[in-house]
Amino acid sequence: MASKGIVAVGDSITNACSVDLIVDRISPRSWAQCVSAATGEPLTVHAKSGAPASEIRAMLPEMIESYSLALIYVGTNNVLSWRHWRREDLASEMHAILNIMRACSDRVAVMQLPDTLGQSGAIFPYGPLLKRRVRKAQKIVREAAASMGATLVTPPSLTCDRIWIDGVHPTSAGHRALADETVHALGLPEVPAARAEPRPDYASWRRRARTRFILTQPIRGVGGWVLGR
Repeated sequence: MASKGIVAVGDSITNACSVDLIVDRISPRSWAQCVSAATGEPLTVHAKSGAPASEIRAMLPEMIESYSLALIYVGTNNVLSWRHWRREDLASEMHAILNIMRACSDRVAVMQLPDTLGQSGAIFPYGPLLKRRVRKAQKIVREAAASMGATLVTPPSLTCDRIWIDGVHPTSAGHRALADETVHALGLPEVPAARAEPRPDYASWRRRARTRFILTQPIRGVGGWVLGR
């Protein structure tokens, strides 16, 4: 593979892994950073926290450099929002993003949305409606990747210590698992190990955070579901 660098496109999951979410002493690198470490190539990131597909596509520069590999993880915030959930819009934006990335990259890999997206201990809005929406979004991602000749990466099981209490954001172990699946699908070298120490109060902090999340999410979830935030 020519050493032209990697470009990653997405939302907060692609942008970074919080230092608060270190588990198993795995360094807090995003899945894209892990793939970059595996290849030894520099990484360029176009990602924004909370961004639906339309905002991700809009943030891409008009003139993009040439890359050896493009990594795409899009759709999470469409699924989690009433405001941004339109199947036709997601399909259109996915194709537009893939077209842009395919034009500037030798290879394109698309991360599929996990089956467990958004599943948590909260009452609202995570339930049967969200599960159906995830399946519909997965179909859109799968068909868009196939039509553009991109490699579709099946995510690993993101449960237990691999996912934060919101059912959305991976921990450092989750990011590493996503990267492992990506390099395997692309036939790239293994992700090198990198260690870091978790926050000393991680266990108690996580319990407190989970309690707050369960108590406040019925209210905050309604706002996020309706307003798309």
